[in-house]
Amino acid sequence: LSYFFLIFISLGFVAFFLDKNLEEKSLQEIKTSLINEARLIESNISNTPSVFNNLVYLDKLSKDLGSKIKSRITILNIAGKVLADSEISLQQVVSLESHLDRPEVIKALKGQIGEEIRYSSTLRIDMLYLAIPIKENGINAGILRLALPLTSVQKVLFAVRKTIIIGLFFT
Repeated sequence: LSYFFLIFISLGFVAFFLDKNLEEKSLQEIKTSLINEARLIESNISNTPSVFNNLVYLDKLSKDLGSKIKSRITILNIAGKVLADSEISLQQVVSLESHLDRPEVIKALKGQIGEEIRYSSTLRIDMLYLAIPIKENGINAGILRLALPLTSVQKVLFAVRKTIIIGLFFT
């Protein structure tokens, strides 16, 4: 019984720290990838003159790029109004509420990279939201927000946890 207790406690500590470390590393990789994708999309938007007046172009761009990068793309004006969304039709975008109070948007309005992990009650999963400012002539003209479900990270963590529990059992 004492050996069992000693092994259980030792492997429990290893499992806990391995789990936390793996989760942090996975999230950091995903965030870095999203930042690079967001910057690429932002340069595409900011290089188009009078882009915020062309909602059809923004809608097409968000849908085309969203399907390619497997992320939800939302383009907002400086007042937080949604102009285009890769998951919602152009007609439905008009009825969306302002996103000005979202933590990632608030940071992006300050010129920083905003990131937030929140539970989506619509999709019933954790989502990573990342927002960056869209610059036009050097000033903030809007916000680009990407959203990605964290299901892949959760799958990896579940597999690691399962392996550790099986290893603990056989040990």
